[in-house]
Amino acid sequence: MADQYLTFDINDERYGFLVRNIEVVLEMLPITRVPNSAASILGVINHRGSVVPVIDLRRMFGLPPLESLGAASIIIAETEYQNEAVTIGILADQVYEVISISEKDIESQPQIGKNIQESFISGLAKVQDRFIILFSLEKILKAIMNESLIMR
Repeated sequence: MADQYLTFDINDERYGFLVRNIEVVLEMLPITRVPNSAASILGVINHRGSVVPVIDLRRMFGLPPLESLGAASIIIAETEYQNEAVTIGILADQVYEVISISEKDIESQPQIGKNIQESFISGLAKVQDRFIILFSLEKILKAIMNESLIMR
């Protein structure tokens, strides 16, 4: 059985999120910084009348900030945290396409040591001649929430 993944880049590495978690991809919007928020939270945006936090995965991975936001997008996703639906925005350097990836083409818990925290990875897929690192939104949100609790 194949699942659909939205693919995007961060620091020239290709990543993917399950499409079923994605609401929409937005062009770059003004982001309002919130004092005393977790370091990996850039701030918040207004999305359809709701305040949505925007996460910068570059900050989570200790990468330098994106030099130009020209091709950047905000991926609006919904996931569950402590039995509650949570909407978050994720800053991506560039968003590409939705692709199908079969379960048999996904390796679990790869051994990677390059700018990635394996705890966020749900798998690694080889598509054509390129690897795509598949992220778990739930694990990313859990890490952000833990970081936010430490900040307080």
